[in-house]
Amino acid sequence: MTALAPPTLECGLMFKVGSSNLNSVRSRLTHVTAWLEVREPDVLLLQELKGTEFPFETFRSLGYESVAVTQKAYNGVTILSRHPMKTIAKALVGDDTDSHARFLETIIKGIRIVNVYLPNGNPVGSHKFAYKCLDGSTGSANDSMEAGRCADANRRRLQRDS
Repeated sequence: MTALAPPTLECGLMFKVGSSNLNSVRSRLTHVTAWLEVREPDVLLLQELKGTEFPFETFRSLGYESVAVTQKAYNGVTILSRHPMKTIAKALVGDDTDSHARFLETIIKGIRIVNVYLPNGNPVGSHKFAYKCLDGSTGSANDSMEAGRCADANRRRLQRDS
């Protein structure tokens, strides 16, 4: 198997991306800000924000632009970036009824970045299970574009996968 080269910026430098499930942005804010100050990624994707309020100013003070899709008490995803970003979609493309707050697609430095939260705990055959079997490929950006897809994706397709 040939390893794929990591995405690079125009000048050939590495593009550093991190991803984490927070299980509440309010509860983990100090931890996340400390991590950002030490690791200094170009992009950070966070899942399971669990709240309608997002600390945009806190991240801006650290040099990060942010976009968040939030929901009261459940779900929620965000993308933080040291570079300007363009938001492409805050819900699954083509699904006007998607209110799960689990999908976010942006373009940063010409790279498509998709953050999706696909939690476990739903039975095979249910609409919730079908949702979590998505992999971010339902985005709207040009398919020939460099892409980074990050997800908290707990999947159990078969009973033996438990």
